[in-house]
Amino acid sequence: MARRRNSTGFFGTLFASLTGGTSIRRTTTWTGKPKTIVTNHATGKTKTYTGKQGLFGNKTTTKTTKNGRTVETGQMHKGFFGGTYETAKRWDGSTVHRSYKSGFFRDYTVTDVRGNCHPCNGTGEFIRSCRACSGEGQIVHPGTPCKNCSETGVLTDGRTCPGCGGDGYWVKAFCGACGSCGGTGEHRESCRKCGGSGKFHKHSRS
Repeated sequence: MARRRNSTGFFGTLFASLTGGTSIRRTTTWTGKPKTIVTNHATGKTKTYTGKQGLFGNKTTTKTTKNGRTVETGQMHKGFFGGTYETAKRWDGSTVHRSYKSGFFRDYTVTDVRGNCHPCNGTGEFIRSCRACSGEGQIVHPGTPCKNCSETGVLTDGRTCPGCGGDGYWVKAFCGACGSCGGTGEHRESCRKCGGSGKFHKHSRS
């Protein structure tokens, strides 16, 4: 798209905005650098290409915005053996490498994106509170009073209560580490999206 020579006129831009197409506007910066602004009206994204002179030849900086917010910045350069390459960084910290190549029937772009896994925020796991102990790490049981002896452990005739063995409780009160979480109060689950690595990698061709 950036190699088109003519800018989209007013009516062309209006038509593109109404039909969800793409419009191109060419201008220059205040320092005289060429600037190409490509707007995709279907996605709401605008990518600006600004040319500049680099140490080893011409380079072009790129900036992609959506709804007025910068979502990606990068730099394009020509390869030693032909082709155009772009290295960019997105707002979430992920890196993007694009190769613009010429095909037999049409040109195509190879995109490689690497960054932190979004669902687990790059940790590779999810930490959830233990339901068995409500995140406390301990199980506390107040005990179950014996109804035969009214918690006294002795019957009315003075005999030791056979129901509780004289303790006054059918089930004694206890407090101990939760067996479900091992006393930590939490469970750790590996992220299925990234397989626990905390990273993601996407390779595509368009």
